[in-house]
Parts: sequence; C-alpha cells; structure tokens
Amino acid sequence: MKKSQDKKMEYTLHYQLRGSRHEILSVVFSNFDLDSMRERLQAWLHICLTNDYGGYDTGEDRKMLMAFCEDFERIIEAFYIESKAREKALQMLKGEARKLFKKLNKCVALSKEERENTLPVLTEFAKSYKKRYVRAELLCMLESVIICDDDIGRERFSALTFFQCVNSLISLIYNHR
Repeated sequence: MKKSQDKKMEYTLHYQLRGSRHEILSVVFSNFDLDSMRERLQAWLHICLTNDYGGYDTGEDRKMLMAFCEDFERIIEAFYIESKAREKALQMLKGEARKLFKKLNKCVALSKEERENTLPVLTEFAKSYKKRYVRAELLCMLESVIICDDDIGRERFSALTFFQCVNSLISLIYNHR
C-alpha cells in the first residue's frame, strides 16, 4: 500500500518541486513559459487591485503590491534565464514554429547586464523583501484570486499550480542561494 501511495505522489506537482535547483526550475518552466508566468502575475495583480477583498484597500497597500509585482517579474525572468527553458524549446522547434517562438518569451524587465548575470537580481530581491513578507503577499494574492468575482475567475483554474511554482522560486531565493 505504501509503495502505491509513494508512486502516486511522484506525479504530483508538490512532489516534483522538491528536487534540485535545476529540477525545480525545469518543473516550473514546463508548467508555465515566461509569457504565461508574466500573464498570470499581471492577472493576479489586476484582480487584487480591482476586487472588494480588503487586502489592498489603501493607496499605500496598492503601491507596495505594484512594486512587489514589478520586482517579482524580474525574479521570474532571472529564473527563466537560469533554467535555459527558452534554449531547450528552440532546440526542439523547427521552421515556422521556431520563428514564432523566437518572438515570444523574451526578457523585458532585466537589463542586458542583468540577463548575463542574474545572481545580483536574486540577491537584491532577497535584501529588499523578507521571505515572510513575500510568502504573505503571495498568499494574500492567491486568496484574492480564489474569492474574486466570476467574470474574472478564470484565473482560479491555474491558481494553485501557479502559487506552487512561484512559492518554489521563493524557496530557491532564500534557501539555496
């Protein structure tokens, strides 16, 4: 019985996100490409800023959330570069699909220097935000997404997967630098 339970667990995202840094990044960016990660983050931000949930009532709260999301997008890009997911995808694609993909998933938040060396981006984020704050902010955002109105509720379908992936990125920043 225990063996079958262990075997079943191997296929869960939570289990897959427990490996090495390389394995975690591979799992994260096989679930979401860079553009999808950015879209989800922007959708979550929009939901948080426009719903009636009390987590972001004041202008200061909203300003802090927008700054956090801007900085977090930089983290996503840094990890995307580190994962080499773009290069791996381009190797598998041919012809028109390759041309189309080259136009997508480009890092836009990081400077050329930051794209060449992402470690300072991760280090600066860790210095700017305490791990406890980052987790609390992400949980507050997740809660907003889960309880949002139905007309923008489509984000609910991938909310837990996205949360698990970004939570793993946070762990990489603070636990494995």
